[in-house]
Amino acid sequence: MKNRFAGHYRPTDEEFKKLWSECLFLPDANILLHLFRYGAKTRAQVLETLEQLKPRVWIPYRVGFEFHRRWRDVDQNNRDAYEKLKKEIESYGRKMGGLFDEYTRHQTIDAKSEQKAIDEFIKEFLRRLSTSQ
Repeated sequence: MKNRFAGHYRPTDEEFKKLWSECLFLPDANILLHLFRYGAKTRAQVLETLEQLKPRVWIPYRVGFEFHRRWRDVDQNNRDAYEKLKKEIESYGRKMGGLFDEYTRHQTIDAKSEQKAIDEFIKEFLRRLSTSQ
């Protein structure tokens, strides 16, 4: 029974060892497309791993086809996400600054100074976000 349904049984340590030393690695299109979604460190680790496994990595035609069909969309979605995030941050920054509008004549709250600090924070935050694209 075990021979007939081997996929339902956990391989032994020896079988695992043989499997890892001899198997082929076939990433699907999503694994390759995730390279556009990962941060630089994770992307480098995945590429380094694939490079080390290079003799045993095989990309089927269909995987390559799907990757090439979709990579531009995935890349554009990542770029669009930065733009959307920047717009939302700017919007929330204006809202935060607007909270001080009713306190412009308050005796202890320096509303203009606080609004300026928020503006400076938002500008610096957006600058950092732009450099991480």
